[in-house]
Amino acid sequence: MSEAVVPDPNPPPGGGAQGPPVVRPPNRPAHERHLEELCAALGAKEGRRRFLQDRLKGIREQLGRCRADREAITEERNQVDNQLSGINKEVRRGEEEEVPNQCRLCALGDGSS
Repeated sequence: MSEAVVPDPNPPPGGGAQGPPVVRPPNRPAHERHLEELCAALGAKEGRRRFLQDRLKGIREQLGRCRADREAITEERNQVDNQLSGINKEVRRGEEEEVPNQCRLCALGDGSS
């Protein structure tokens, strides 16, 4: 508990300025009980803090794995896009070689020309 301030039962003669107030010592058994309660509460809080830190560590590791997976997927997607662009260019070159003397609209038409 907190210390209680008690007025001095024997004030100095003449009613002059009083000295510092007398401080009463705490009740020993009550103080010990309060100290044990505080230690128990502190232990519980530290246990909760450790649990939350471990949980946060796991979440951060999972987030790191997700970011790495996202980067790998992005790189793979870029490779597929590049391959598709190359294939499309080859196809366009092949179409141009097949129909060199006709305009593209005529080549795409009904084939009657």
